Amino acid sequence: MKITWIVNNINQSGGVEQVVCGLSSYFSKERGFALKIISINSVETHTFFPVDESVSIQHLGSDWRTETFPKLLKLIGNTMKSLDSDILLTCHSTISYAVLLNRGKFNGKIVVTQHITNNFFTKKRLLCNSVLFRLADRFVVLTESDRQSYTKFNCPSEVIQNANFKPCHERAALNSKIILAVGRMEDAKGFDMLIRAFSEIADKHPEWKLCICGSGSQEASIRRQIEDLHITDRVLLPGMVKNINDYMHNASVFALSSRFEGFPLVLIESMSHGLPVVSFDLPSVHEICSEKAIMIVDQGDVHGFSKKLDAVVSSASLRQHMGDTAYELSKRYSVASIAERWVSLFQELLMSTI
Repeated sequence: MKITWIVNNINQSGGVEQVVCGLSSYFSKERGFALKIISINSVETHTFFPVDESVSIQHLGSDWRTETFPKLLKLIGNTMKSLDSDILLTCHSTISYAVLLNRGKFNGKIVVTQHITNNFFTKKRLLCNSVLFRLADRFVVLTESDRQSYTKFNCPSEVIQNANFKPCHERAALNSKIILAVGRMEDAKGFDMLIRAFSEIADKHPEWKLCICGSGSQEASIRRQIEDLHITDRVLLPGMVKNINDYMHNASVFALSSRFEGFPLVLIESMSHGLPVVSFDLPSVHEICSEKAIMIVDQGDVHGFSKKLDAVVSSASLRQHMGDTAYELSKRYSVASIAERWVSLFQELLMSTI
């Protein structure tokens, strides 16, 4: 089976790139499929996430975000003309538009995937997605809530969740005094709210520290906020790290402060370490785990988030109980389990052409 992904920039450090690298490596190594990744906005292979050497990567070197959509449409069309694959997968809505509008130039099956929640889209954009994504042979979303949302627009889709590509080999002991958060330093991740929440309990728990792994456009403002709240010595900012398992292994609480999330891989990874979680209310969080593993706070309620953090850091027994439940729930998202659902989808599509 020949499978190709078309992505924006495979060298980036986001969840989409982790999924593409992880699944491509699994399909190639474990199933013997021929895998290719076409990366539009990159010029050489320097992936943040590991990808098996058997996976082919083609770089187009085109910054399509600074060009017009017709130019992207032409670039994608020319690429698809010469593409020899059974399955073509996309994972960015605008790139998906260009692929679907060029579908007559490709003889295989097209699968559109969406990696962000519908809450991120305006109603107009959601309607546009619904109209165009019907042209795909399959449309895959990450959560049941997103699937139901598209159903209202008469756009059929199916749910395949993300897998845990960084399983831990030893659970966290939960005896450190570290609250961990991970992600890009952008507005969607809500680190400004997390820092305010932590500042409310910092004096009460002087031995605890907050560690935020990541980088981004808001890093300077985040550092200023930390200074303004006089907690510089209590907040660690190691930047973007590749050894995130080490940080999770040495943490005792995981904080998910995002305003929007499609299906947070980092949440599954933290659960596999047995970390208790405090999170703002997100549709995907409810689908991933139960309240026994996570404390959910109304979106944007900083004081409420602070109170939940206070409860978890104050009780070792509560942390252990929540961590035990999180660890067991994380087993649902093994790479083998999720990848086999993809394989079944591919096989169904190819059987339909016989």
